[in-house]
Amino acid sequence: MVPSCACALEDLTATASVCPSPPSGELELVGEYRLARGTESLYRLIGSRWVVAVLRALEGGMVRYNALHRQLGVSHKMLTQTLRRLQRAGLVDRRAHPTTPPNVEYQLTVAGTELLENLALLERWASANGLRY
Repeated sequence: MVPSCACALEDLTATASVCPSPPSGELELVGEYRLARGTESLYRLIGSRWVVAVLRALEGGMVRYNALHRQLGVSHKMLTQTLRRLQRAGLVDRRAHPTTPPNVEYQLTVAGTELLENLALLERWASANGLRY
């Protein structure tokens, strides 16, 4: 079941929580569900194939681009697109060093770290409830 409020993913550990109604005009119809604006784009972001893998690879701190590429086994194009999406979303910081050849490193922002923590909670919930994923 899809949450119908803007509180989605805020407190996955609570068994019951009160969800305030968002101000009028902040809900949009997506399929048969009414979601808070931006929620659908969040689900699309974390639901894409490489996003969670990249976030997990960055969990240990600063990682060079080529190390990510070798670790994940993803194409250069897909890794670059994924990193740019995460950077635009404010989940990853990029640091380029002016060397030859260029040295580019990535690390999680505070928001990226919080997202990973919430995804871990979601995974524990799914396992505890026997959901296959």
